[in-house]
Amino acid sequence: MIQPTQKLLEWFHSDRPLDMGVIQSYCRVIARYGNREDAAVLFQLYLEHPEDYRYVLLLEVVMRCGDMELARQLYHCSFENGTLREGIPGDVLHVLAYMGYPLSTEYLVDCVLTDDWYLSKDACLALLHMPCEDQHQRLKGKFEQVYGNTIFPEILPALCAKWAPADKMVPRLLAWGEQASVDCNGGLVWGIAMYGTSQKEQLRDVLWNPNWELYGNGTGSHWWAYMAMPMVGLTFSDLIRDLK
Repeated sequence: MIQPTQKLLEWFHSDRPLDMGVIQSYCRVIARYGNREDAAVLFQLYLEHPEDYRYVLLLEVVMRCGDMELARQLYHCSFENGTLREGIPGDVLHVLAYMGYPLSTEYLVDCVLTDDWYLSKDACLALLHMPCEDQHQRLKGKFEQVYGNTIFPEILPALCAKWAPADKMVPRLLAWGEQASVDCNGGLVWGIAMYGTSQKEQLRDVLWNPNWELYGNGTGSHWWAYMAMPMVGLTFSDLIRDLK
C-alpha cells in the first residue's frame, strides 16, 4: 500500500471534515501510482457508506487499479436481480464496464433512456467501453427522437460513433450544438471527439465558438471539452498559438 492510500485511510477514520476536492486529488495520485492492494483497501472503505458521494470517489482507484475479482465483488454488492440496488450510485456502471465486467447492455440502455441525468450519463459512459450492437436500434431511435432539442440525455450523442460514420454524423452534431442548451452539450463535444484525430479542426472551431460556452465551469462543459481534446490530438499549445 502506498503512502497516499494510508494517509487517505487515516483521514477518513479521523474526525476531520471530508473535503471532496482533496479526496479527488488523493484518488488521482493513488490511481496513477497504486496497485491492486490500494484498490482493495479503498473498496472496503467505500462499502462502509456506498450512498455517500465522498466514498463513491474512492471507486476511481478501484476502477483503475482493481482486477476482475474486485469487479465481481463490486457487482454482487451493487446489483440485485440484474439491476442496481436502491441507493447504489450509477457511477458503479461506468466503473464495472471500464474494468471489463460483462454488464447487460439492455439494462444499460434502459438506464440511458431514464429521466435521471446522472444514471443516464453513467450508463452512456459504460456503453462506450462495451460492444452494444444488439442495442443500436434503441439508441438510434432515441437519438432521432431528441435530435434538435435544446435539452436531451446529455451524453447520448457520445455513442453515435458506434453506429454512424463521421461524414454523416459530425455535421449533424455541429448543427445541433448551435441550438442545444449550453447546459446540455457535453455529449455533442464527445460525440465529435469519438471520431478521433480527423475531427481536430472541428473541435478547435467549437472550442473557440462562444455560442457553445465550453469555457463554462458551472455546467461541466469545460470538463467535457478538456477530456475531448486529447481524443482528437488537440493540445493547449495549439490553443495558445491560436491566441498569439
